Amino acid sequence: HADVVAIAKRPLKSGETLDGEGGACVWGRQLPAASSLALGALPLGLAGEVRVVRDIETGSVLTWDDVMLDENDAAVRARREMEHAFAVPTH
Repeated sequence: HADVVAIAKRPLKSGETLDGEGGACVWGRQLPAASSLALGALPLGLAGEVRVVRDIETGSVLTWDDVMLDENDAAVRARREMEHAFAVPTH
């Protein structure tokens, strides 16, 4: 029913590496799952040791498009499968 998504604690610059939950770059905010999916929000659990690919303002929700992820990583694959399984059909 809900996701915890990554929110920028401070301005983030393209090329920075996120330090994950409890670090200096991001904090988590709970969002309804439908909102998280609609935004393409980056789950907090995937916000560690990933590179930022564009500048992000303080307080912004990070999205999948804001970071460079290894799509072959088991956690990333599992999340993508979960998003696909719970996606609301767009008829």
